[in-house]
Amino acid sequence: MKNEKPKHTPGPWILDEEQYRSGIHFKGTLIAVIAGRAFDRHEVAFVASPDQDCNARLIAAAPEMLEALKSCLPLLDMWYQQRADHLAPIETSCVGQAHAAIAKAEAKKS
Repeated sequence: MKNEKPKHTPGPWILDEEQYRSGIHFKGTLIAVIAGRAFDRHEVAFVASPDQDCNARLIAAAPEMLEALKSCLPLLDMWYQQRADHLAPIETSCVGQAHAAIAKAEAKKS
């Protein structure tokens, strides 16, 4: 038996805000709940913290962002190889950051 790491749930992930939580769904199945709601004594209800909605949208977009970055990487690598001797440090860093972000998302060491 191979030592295979589990893969993430494929996208698209859908953000579904409910009264007491923000949920991330895939094909109708809840795959994540975003914490951060605070009780509002005056409204007698739970309300989203300002960061919660932003965090939930970012998490829901993660599969599409990962795939977009992976599809751009061959072009970035080709560009880097063609210009490696003439690149500024920030340009070199950009390519390295793309590789590191993909490795982090896929739980690989970069």
